[in-house]
Amino acid sequence: MGRVLGVDLGERRIGLALSDPDRTFASPLATIPFVSERKTAERLADLCRQHGADQVVVGLPVRDDGSEGENCARSRRIVGRLVALGIAAEPWDESWSTREAAADLDAAGGSRASVRRRIDQAAAALILRDWMEHRQDGGAG
Repeated sequence: MGRVLGVDLGERRIGLALSDPDRTFASPLATIPFVSERKTAERLADLCRQHGADQVVVGLPVRDDGSEGENCARSRRIVGRLVALGIAAEPWDESWSTREAAADLDAAGGSRASVRRRIDQAAAALILRDWMEHRQDGGAG
C-alpha cells in the first residue's frame, strides 16, 4: 500500500489531501490554482511523485438528484488524463464534502478568510477519508 492523493476540484482552486502510507488518515495538504485540465493533471502527477502517492482520488460533484453535470465531466476527464500519464486514478462521489468541510471549519472557529483558505483542503481530506473508509469496509470503488 502507498499514499493516496485526494483532490477536491473547484472551478478556480483545487484542494489537496494526502493519506498516510497505511491509508488510515487523510490530512489536508495544499490548495493550488486551477489553470487547465492538462496542467492540473500534470501537476497532480508531479505531486504524486513528490509525496510518494501511488493513487489519486478525484472528487466527483454529483448533484443532489444524482445526475452529473459539466463539473463531473471535467473530473472524469482529469482522471482520464492522470491514467494516461501512468497514475492510478478514480473518481469518487464528493456529495456534501464542501458543505461538510465548511461546517467543520466554522465550528472550529477562525476568521471567514481563514475558513475560505482551508475549505478546499478540508473537502479533499473528507473525500479521501470517505474513499478509505469505503475500502476498509470491503467496497471496491
